[in-house]
Amino acid sequence: MSSYTAYIQPNLGRKTLHVVRYAQTERLLISAGRVTGVQYLRHGHHFKAEASKEVILCAGSIGTPLLLFKSGIGPANMLLKAGISPTLNLPAVGTNLQDHHGPILPPLYVNPGVAITPSNFTATEFDKFLNHARDSVASTVRMSTQGFFLSSSVSGSDWPDIHLRQRYVCAVDAPPNQICFDVVAGRPQFSLELAGTLTLNTSAYLSGERDNVKLAIIDPKVLESKRVFRILRESKAKGGNTETIRSTVN
Repeated sequence: MSSYTAYIQPNLGRKTLHVVRYAQTERLLISAGRVTGVQYLRHGHHFKAEASKEVILCAGSIGTPLLLFKSGIGPANMLLKAGISPTLNLPAVGTNLQDHHGPILPPLYVNPGVAITPSNFTATEFDKFLNHARDSVASTVRMSTQGFFLSSSVSGSDWPDIHLRQRYVCAVDAPPNQICFDVVAGRPQFSLELAGTLTLNTSAYLSGERDNVKLAIIDPKVLESKRVFRILRESKAKGGNTETIRSTVN
């Protein structure tokens, strides 16, 4: 299942929807302080798509700020270093980048003959998942059993701060009775302490580079918070405890 198959494909017949394949959005078109459309690259040629009402920007947590930077929206001092004329000075663009940080626990094993891995997760299916339409293993390889626990720093609270998650698949060649878990710091306020940044590689942009992979400078600020680091260390010990695993799976 993907965003395309869930939302776009069922609506391809609508007159109000037009999908342009093999296109890469390059920048926003801005007139009198208003976004009026986008410029995109397709098969080596530049095209423009004008909007009659509004432009909805949804290029992901990495692509969205990069697209704004290229359009002159972001921290003005950084844009000037890249040779981009600032249209709107917004220092917050590229900040508050969040992800799930936490250790992956060593694999555990259940009784022989008990299969944890989905029966259709074979090397052949995994290759199909990577190189073809995402219509088989994608629906079964997912997070499954989950548990929530209290660290010593919030003992007595009814709001857990340790999130233990079972992963269906440890590796494509893992034994069927192997099970894996990972842990994350689970309270929303921890996201603020773990918020990273995304900035533009100004020297690369000046040299003509336009590939987002080479333009994105990502600083996830992983484990810079001493409090979160302490909780994750405790959660790793708790997650490796047999009784914790048993209570989660049950």
